[in-house]
Amino acid sequence: MFYVSMVYGLSSNISRIVLMVMHNRSSGKVSSRIHRLVYLGASVTALGMFLFPVCMGILSTTHPTISFWLCLLITAIVGAFNSLLVTGGFALMSLAPNGSGQFFLIGFTLTGIIAWPFIVSLRVICETAGTSGESTTLIVSIISLSITGVLCLLSIPMYRYKTSQNPYFITQIEQEGDAIIGGGSRSGILPVFRKIWSIVVSLWSSRVVTFALYPGLIGLWSPHGSIPFTKSLYQSFLLYLGPVSDTVGQLVFRFTPLGNRLLLGERSLTILTIIRAIILIPLFLLSAYFDDTNSVIAQDWFRVLLMFMFSFSMGMNYSLGNALAPAKFESPDDKYTVGVLLSFVAMNGLFVGSLVGIGFKELLM
Repeated sequence: MFYVSMVYGLSSNISRIVLMVMHNRSSGKVSSRIHRLVYLGASVTALGMFLFPVCMGILSTTHPTISFWLCLLITAIVGAFNSLLVTGGFALMSLAPNGSGQFFLIGFTLTGIIAWPFIVSLRVICETAGTSGESTTLIVSIISLSITGVLCLLSIPMYRYKTSQNPYFITQIEQEGDAIIGGGSRSGILPVFRKIWSIVVSLWSSRVVTFALYPGLIGLWSPHGSIPFTKSLYQSFLLYLGPVSDTVGQLVFRFTPLGNRLLLGERSLTILTIIRAIILIPLFLLSAYFDDTNSVIAQDWFRVLLMFMFSFSMGMNYSLGNALAPAKFESPDDKYTVGVLLSFVAMNGLFVGSLVGIGFKELLM
């Protein structure tokens, strides 16, 4: 699993870096660039999802070594091309009217909420049918990956329908940007970055903090008190609480006056990012360090509360940053560039945070 995560993370980051380099050389319209990202990203990602079951279900039984290396290769391809699809999504989010782009982020976390009970239900069905061990894992993986591949393909007609029917997107993505229409050159990555650097740094730092603590340190937590959970189920519950609380934070930001108040400036984002790091890092580390004691920070109720505040604040923080950045620009082309940057920040922060999390875990074990 470690190799898979590393390969996926590296390929995703490299793909996004290549996208940023190519962005300055692209002369196509915003619509053409987003079309390519969505079509190519969705198609190749779906192909990878369909190839995984072939390697896992057929080659793994007769040629396990070949199957392993092929799976790593497919993982690298999926990581690279899924980055295109995700970047297209961030670009559309940046182009969307204020508030509407929030639903893109909500959809991101909703996938985590839906996926876990779906996979658990599949396992229960398979085990009821008489399978066990590796057979159950293989069947669940094949079904889940195949459904993911189908959903990737369905994203293409969904994207076409939405952008062709929505008057706002029709006017936005068919423009080439003010600078190009005027005969000048497009604003590159660096000019756009200079204007939103504090937002980008805050978002990246928040992602690093989040994935340095989650899910790695939760693997060091054990249940206390009278909760009738095994350690595995206990950790799964806390992990599932993450996307649920994250979604609650995003919904609060989107549908309450709190979001509008926070949008008064970038200072709120910076303060929230710093407060999250100062408070959450020590609490997570101490909760893992004192796991075998009766300390308050090792109690189940405290960890549930900690996980809720951790993920809720992440939802608020991430929503705020992704709402502030596109609002700094008027040109559709510059907003597209913001989307490319935000996509890189999302994946790079996750990857770097995961590496830091490995260090934290090794320190406490």
